[in-house]
Amino acid sequence: KSRNTSHQDTIRKISKSCYSEAELNQVKNIVGGEVVKEKDTDAKLVVALLADAKLCTATAIAKNVILTAAHCLTGATDEILVAFYTTLSCESGYSKNFHTIEADRVIIHEDYDPKLRPEITPADIALVFLKSNIPEGYKIHSIADPNSVNTETELLIYGYGRTDYNRGENGTLRKTSIVPNNF
Repeated sequence: KSRNTSHQDTIRKISKSCYSEAELNQVKNIVGGEVVKEKDTDAKLVVALLADAKLCTATAIAKNVILTAAHCLTGATDEILVAFYTTLSCESGYSKNFHTIEADRVIIHEDYDPKLRPEITPADIALVFLKSNIPEGYKIHSIADPNSVNTETELLIYGYGRTDYNRGENGTLRKTSIVPNNF
């Protein structure tokens, strides 16, 4: 079940072609992790989603569809873009004109409740349909059966985030590992 939201109803143009390190430091996101560089073999596993002042991580699940958290899109009034680059800083060579694809439409799970905190709402999930296909080389992921996930196995987690709570390099893809059974 889903609630279909027309992307064109929520668009205002994002005028920036890239972001300064200072601008990226103002966005609140994940903390820590190891930086993933554009040349790394895992650089094309996840993508960045830009909606208003939010910067979220997303995963391609079809050639023109990405999966992300619904809270990343709730109330979006700007253009929704998906960035295919490991950092969004001007200093890195990132450019909106060359490294992004605009969203065509968004489907937010009908059971998602934006009034609840993201960590407790059971349906914090959304699909973003792109106006064109993802670039070659980016991985399209299958959605796993939760019963087949081994909770003893180390998982790699990817996200765009900070190096600490007070400052850092938001807009830079990082990775870390966890063992689910340890939580």
